[in-house]
Amino acid sequence: MAKKTTTFEVQTLQDERWVFESRFDDEASARTHGVNLLAEGDHLAIRIAKDWARADGKHVETEIHVEYAKKKENIIVEKIDDAPICGALEDYYGFDARLTMSQLLRNYVAKIGTTPTEILHSYSEFRRLEAYDNVLVAVVAKVASVQAAKLDVDAMARRDALYDVIGQLATRARDAESDPDLPSLREIAFPEAFATVARLKPEAVGFYTNVMLCRELVQTRNLLAKLQLLLGWMPSHEQVPGDAVRIMDGLISDLVSSPTVFNELIGEQRNLAHALCALVDLASGCFAPTGRLGSELSIQLNRITAAAVLPDTRKTLLFNVARLLRGTTALDRLRPEDEPEAYEQIFRRLLTNDGVIGGGIMAEALVRRFLRFVEVGGVKGMRQAITGAADVAPDGRAKLRFLISLFQSPLAQEHGTDILYLLDEVSSANNFIDPRLPLKTNLEQMTAVHDFVRKSPLPETSRDVIAGRIDDLLVNYISGSKIVERLDKPDDLLRHRAIRLLQLCAPGVLRSPKALNVVRSRVVEHLRQANFDDKYVEDLADAGQRERALRDLKGMLERAGLR
Repeated sequence: MAKKTTTFEVQTLQDERWVFESRFDDEASARTHGVNLLAEGDHLAIRIAKDWARADGKHVETEIHVEYAKKKENIIVEKIDDAPICGALEDYYGFDARLTMSQLLRNYVAKIGTTPTEILHSYSEFRRLEAYDNVLVAVVAKVASVQAAKLDVDAMARRDALYDVIGQLATRARDAESDPDLPSLREIAFPEAFATVARLKPEAVGFYTNVMLCRELVQTRNLLAKLQLLLGWMPSHEQVPGDAVRIMDGLISDLVSSPTVFNELIGEQRNLAHALCALVDLASGCFAPTGRLGSELSIQLNRITAAAVLPDTRKTLLFNVARLLRGTTALDRLRPEDEPEAYEQIFRRLLTNDGVIGGGIMAEALVRRFLRFVEVGGVKGMRQAITGAADVAPDGRAKLRFLISLFQSPLAQEHGTDILYLLDEVSSANNFIDPRLPLKTNLEQMTAVHDFVRKSPLPETSRDVIAGRIDDLLVNYISGSKIVERLDKPDDLLRHRAIRLLQLCAPGVLRSPKALNVVRSRVVEHLRQANFDDKYVEDLADAGQRERALRDLKGMLERAGLR
């Protein structure tokens, strides 16, 4: 096969010099690639040069095309670090795909007043995006680049595959656009309309319900007005079928991904730390709005998030908290000296008995924010940030939960050993007990920590060691505090002594093996007494009372696992 004598180089302008970017065998491919590079928004200009190899071996380069990035106001497509790989067509309508679209199209959404769900379900909205400069081209280019690296495939091949899918999505939206069977929300209430769609389109209820909803939503370009419409159609989640609530959740999650919307919902806050805490409160259903324009919507949305029926909306709000935490904006811009205090405020708001709200991604965001307090960079700086962030936790229990949450983050791929080292260090310390708290409270909190460790994704060896240490701490606390002796006073009635001990053995109070065995062994001692049943009820004169007391005892023994 003859060697190609003519190729086409694509070059980009960097520091006033043309720098080689890629080479193609045909001019059309070179021009297409050049257009895509400009669409990404990262290059000032592109140049295409024709390289011709002469018979004598010398090369002749001829410039055939130069194009500069447009100076007009462009919509910048945001950068992304990751993009989900969608297998089936339905995956492109899913939460992860739409969240990625929201990231990429943040500026487009703010300017045009639309959402990913509308783009996917309204053909006119898709056409609007397709016609708007090179926004769609830039989106595809960025996604293809990220996914090609993940899949280890050629970026251009991945781009072509994405365009094929986009064609399918557009065709589906176009076909549904003129469907005459879908009801109008201007004529009937949403629950009735949903039931109609479910009857007419049982094979794709979700898709066609979204088409129906988007027909109304595209009529307004105000994102808050769209949210008001959605909440108006669903004033209470109890009034709407569960499947319909999940569809609404998708649309609401699209909207709260927009800074325009979530900033209006939480209102003016003193600083970024307060704003982040307010977003966490709204995601958790415990937000208390102050008087302002968006307060009515906030109250209504908060009431529904409190019912835990909007998982996508919650995830989106928390995603934005993590994104802003990782950013460079100061937590307290007007008072830089209060930055550590502001950090501690958001740290403590995010840390609960169930770990870090938002999971590993949020825990990593807290560490990356702490990097701003660290003066060194690289691996050493990250280690210091992990240690420093963990030290913000008020006690050993909280620190343990934070580090276990962090172990579930992408950061653990590189710093898993560092996190496990700190977990080993924390679990070896004796700062899990708060002497100011009642005995029962300390026992319950330590038992909860033990359960948290047992259910964690830590390596089995580390999990067993840490859980064993907490179990030992509980045994030492029970022994040192003489809890069993206080509950089992010899001068008290045997029935009262046994009941107090069995309450300590009840589910939720003690579950760690060694600690539970300490208490159980004392109960077993009593059970082995001769004529235990008679002694247990000897102070009760009425036969009916005796029977009830023994029946209650049997129930307590069963709940304590002693029957």
